[in-house]
This record gives sequence, structure tokens and C-alpha cells, in this order.
Amino acid sequence: ISLTFVLAGLFFVLISGGAEAGYAHSVSVPEDSQQEGKPDETLTYIIEVDNTGSENDDYSLGLSTSIPTGWAMYILPSTISLSDGNKGTVTLYVEIGDRSNATGGYSKQISIWCQSDGDSSNNESAGAVSKVLKIYGTTLSSSTTLVNVDPNNAATFSITVTNDKGNFADEVTFSQDSTGTDDWTFTLPGKANLAVDASTTVSFSVTPDIEALAGLKSISFVGTSLAEKDGNRPVSTITITVKVNQLPALQTDKVGSSSSDVEAG
Repeated sequence: ISLTFVLAGLFFVLISGGAEAGYAHSVSVPEDSQQEGKPDETLTYIIEVDNTGSENDDYSLGLSTSIPTGWAMYILPSTISLSDGNKGTVTLYVEIGDRSNATGGYSKQISIWCQSDGDSSNNESAGAVSKVLKIYGTTLSSSTTLVNVDPNNAATFSITVTNDKGNFADEVTFSQDSTGTDDWTFTLPGKANLAVDASTTVSFSVTPDIEALAGLKSISFVGTSLAEKDGNRPVSTITITVKVNQLPALQTDKVGSSSSDVEAG
């Protein structure tokens, strides 16, 4: 009977030890699993692998998600060796595509797998998110940037606005910047709403005052986009030039005791 109890106890110990032995692990992105970035920016995620089993093990990691056109995603290193009870890290890199492949506000769900080499049935997963920030920016252009005009007459410029730097629809407002034009009149266009890569033409008029001096005057025409997440409002600028003509001088003809001003011929 005593021998029976001894053998039974030994059998229990062996079974218990066998139950504790084995391969087990977990994988996670413990911090910053959801990140935002601009087109052409690279995001990095730290992946943590925890060997929770009782055996030393090697792990292979990869992605089970489709990669958007123009993007790149990879894990380095793609394998890691851990003794039982230990943790280690690898890095996931997400290279966001350029503005043509990264629409503002788009979110990409990323699935990460981690496979035990010791036990092929032991496969764990984790997730991360990459979101594309909205960026803005336009280009201003004009076929005519110099106009001659007499004082108190309007010089009108046609300016093309193109949403070729942003990755989202934009609303552009306009202003001008110049010096020595306090008495001049400026007629600015209203807001321009533009889809990505769309263009529109706006009209900008400049009227020198009646006493404006003859000569060239440079004026900056400015387009201001919507605010990005950091509060920055991108601006685009084109310089246009108004050439104020010299008005003919006046001469005075006297006849007897009276006189009159007539335009010099």
C-alpha cells in the first residue's frame, strides 16, 4: 500500500510538471498603437513579445494585412529568440505613401502575427492603426503678371489656383501684401473651394489712386489654406506688378487777364 501511494505521488508530480511545460507567448503593441502621420512620413511601432511558456523559443513575425498602393510596411528584425519568462521587442515600420496615395483622414488597420517555432499551433496576433493627417497647400500662377494702367483705373489679373500640395479638399481665402498703397483700391476674390488636384481661376483688381506716382509697384497676392492639425495654415504667393503710367503734364495758356489749364499735346 505504501509503495502504491509513493508511485501515485510520483505520477502526479510527473503529470503536473508535464502540464506546466510547453510553448506559450503573447504579442502586443503596448504603447502608441494608434499613430498619425503625413504623406511620405514613416511611423514606428514597438512590438513586444513575451515568452510565457516554460521552454526557450524562437518567434517569427509578419503582417496579415494588405498594404496600400505606394505604402511600405515591414518588421525588423522579423525573428526573435527568447528564453522562458523573458520579453523582447521588434519594430514595425509604416512608410505612408505620397499625397496621391494617402488621402487625408484615411485609417489603415494593421494586423501583426507572431508564430512560435517550437509549436506551430502557437500563433498570436496584435493590432495597430496608421491614420493619414490632412495636409493643405496650393500653387498660384498667372499668364500675365505685369499690367500697365493709368492712375484711378483698374488693373485686373487672372490668377489660377491649384490644389496640388494637399491631400484633401481645401478652402482658400485671399489677401494682398504691398507697401506704399494705402490710397489704392484692391478688389479681392471670394473663397475658392477646391478638390485635390483641382484648379480654378480667380480675378484680382488693383486701382492706383489718382495721385499715384508713375512707376512699378510689386504686390504679393496671397492664398491661405485651411488649418492643419497643428494649427498651421499653409500659404501660397504670387507677385504681380502694376506699372502706373505717367499722365501728360498740364500747361497754362494765358489770354489777357484770364488763364486756363489745358492738357499738353
